[in-house]
Amino acid sequence: TVALTDNLTLIAHIDTAICYGASFDANTISNATGYSWLPAAGVSNPAIANPVLSPTVPSTLYTVTATLGSCTSTQSFTVTVAAEITLTVPAPQTICSQGSFAANTVSNATTFQWTPATGVSNTSVASPVFNPASTTTYSVIASTGVCSVNGSFEIAVAPQPNVNAGSNVTIAAGQSIQLQASADPGTYLWTPSAGLSAVNILNPVASPSVTTTYTLTITNTLNCTNSDEVEVQVVPECAKPMNAITPNGDGINDKWLVTFGNCLSVAKVKVFNRYGSPVFESDNYQNNWEGTYKGKSIPDGTYYYVIEYRQNNGNTIMLKGDLTILR
Repeated sequence: TVALTDNLTLIAHIDTAICYGASFDANTISNATGYSWLPAAGVSNPAIANPVLSPTVPSTLYTVTATLGSCTSTQSFTVTVAAEITLTVPAPQTICSQGSFAANTVSNATTFQWTPATGVSNTSVASPVFNPASTTTYSVIASTGVCSVNGSFEIAVAPQPNVNAGSNVTIAAGQSIQLQASADPGTYLWTPSAGLSAVNILNPVASPSVTTTYTLTITNTLNCTNSDEVEVQVVPECAKPMNAITPNGDGINDKWLVTFGNCLSVAKVKVFNRYGSPVFESDNYQNNWEGTYKGKSIPDGTYYYVIEYRQNNGNTIMLKGDLTILR
């Protein structure tokens, strides 16, 4: 609209729609020397031709009055403000490596766009599932029509705790072995529990009756978990050394019997006195020792043995214990 009063011209802004929180220049065209804007709310300077207008209510009718000498001219236009777009993104998160986080975004927007797209289940929904491989800051643009707001939050990725259940081991039936696991600090759980001295310590003693695969799971203070397995193979008992012999020539318990059956290929035997000196040694023991050393009977007493035998399946078993000789 152009108003002309005694050479006073005034061209005001046209009716305008803006987004909530936006502002714009009035862009008034006039040769006036004085100006007055009503209402003054949302007007950066109501006494100039081109203030910045920042209305916050849904609709505002702005009126500008221009003055040149004794002449005045008035023009009006309406500014419509779109509804506020609300957006609340999640707080910063920490997840475990290979874990995920389901966002709980709250917004009245109609469309969404998340960046970066890596690790996002769906970049076009308000609350996708995030599973980044490394610490990532995600940003979202929430829009309704041409209006939009932005938000962002960070997901930190914590590494999995280290765990090693140890090397696979082989024991003879009836034997025990302490598991040699290692792991970061945390809480531990062994499964299954059968044959274990405890399930919540790092190095329990295992005495399974059958071959068993044990799983060690660690949980750290961030509730991140990791697991590893160890197999304890149980093989038939091929050696069961006598703990006492009476080599007196009566034919009863004269010989030290160590091995039995046909499940081993060779047995190495060493016997020591209490001072650690060897009194008997054989690389292929045949259950024939009668408590002698260099052809002479050794004194009655307690002796100590180390037996290493190889089974037919290639497994090597070691036994340690004591032997009493009593004539």
